[in-house]
Parts: sequence; C-alpha cells; structure tokens
Amino acid sequence: MLEIHVCVVGCCKENGGLNIRDEFLRLAKQMGFQEEVKIVEAECLGTCKYRPSVMVTDGEKKYYYGMMNTDVVEDILKYHLGLIKDAKTFENNLVKVETDK
Repeated sequence: MLEIHVCVVGCCKENGGLNIRDEFLRLAKQMGFQEEVKIVEAECLGTCKYRPSVMVTDGEKKYYYGMMNTDVVEDILKYHLGLIKDAKTFENNLVKVETDK
C-alpha cells in the first residue's frame, strides 16, 4: 500500500497543507485507488523549510517533497502508482529520499 503523509499543522497548514491533503484524497477517489493509497495527516515531517511538505512511502523508500502545491499532486500520485514514468513536472519538489529499513 502506498502511504502519503501530508503535513497539516503550523507553517505547512498556513501554506496550503490542507488543500494538498484534500487534493490527494479527491484524486485517489476519482482514480479509483482508495484501497491502494492511504492519505495520512502528519504532524511534522521535519522538512519545515520546504513547507508545505509531503512524504510518500511505498514500504521500501520514503520520498520527501516540499514547496508543494495542488498543481503537482496528480503527477506525484500517478508517478508513485506507476501510471507515469516521467518525474520532470515535480522533480524540483523532491527534497530527499530515504531507505525505509
């Protein structure tokens, strides 16, 4: 299962975190992936200077995205679901990748 953690507190909330969460929820439902994608409200992802922030994990790696806006949500979701291969539209939002082990 793909988990998407969206920071929705403090500076992330002030900079659109709730809108980003809502867009992930809307798109997952619209695309029929509610069972494959879990959207989680995060307290803090430790990437405050890149607010608002999102972390996507597939169980093997954690991908941290910052300076998020609703324009890149669909491409990030499709990329992590394997529906598109090109990350160009949101590569500038990628802050770091960690191994989840």
